[in-house]
Amino acid sequence: MFVGAPKWMDDDRYDILAKAPAGVAIGDLTPTRGIVPVNIDALRPMIRALITERFKVVAHMESRPITAYTLVATSKPKLKKSDPNTRTKWQEGVPPDVKNSKNANPTLGRLVTCQNVTMKQFAELLPGIAPGYLRTDVVDSTGLEGGWDFTFSFTPAGIPQQVRPSDKEGEGASDPSGAISLFDAMTSQLGLKLETVKRPTSVLVIEKVERQPIEN
Repeated sequence: MFVGAPKWMDDDRYDILAKAPAGVAIGDLTPTRGIVPVNIDALRPMIRALITERFKVVAHMESRPITAYTLVATSKPKLKKSDPNTRTKWQEGVPPDVKNSKNANPTLGRLVTCQNVTMKQFAELLPGIAPGYLRTDVVDSTGLEGGWDFTFSFTPAGIPQQVRPSDKEGEGASDPSGAISLFDAMTSQLGLKLETVKRPTSVLVIEKVERQPIEN
């Protein structure tokens, strides 16, 4: 998360063309559609250094109280206990052996299935599943033990005109299109809630940044 970033950082767009040194490409993987697989862990610090140099960025990491989320259970969780012998995973869509899903509303855009996932794992996965809604880590406080199977669907963030809050706690959104936010979907479909709290979080404090990058 950024703190102190100028407004133009939300609006301006840039193209970056750079050549990485040997060793970044993953040699044992075949390029697909002209795209060469890369070691993202090796590439990430290079991109960071490039942006820091070109935009003359001066910044530092700092711990600040930020609005974050805690995962809790309602009085009636809507989850199925897993077979402990099944593989732990999450995927887009319903499992191959399931023909229909009561939550498979095509207007929602995102349909997620979790298999043999603990609530601690689910809390850790949520920012990756719904990054448009969650930008900080989620902490599990459900008190639910063991692995669970469940499917839920929601409208992706970034389409605000399609996502309206529910009129009553635990009910889906009242939008005629059937759109529903992640928060309403969690409550109505899973019997779970995301409660906001203030939690110390590492943020990147921008002290200085130039809008116009320097030449190559």
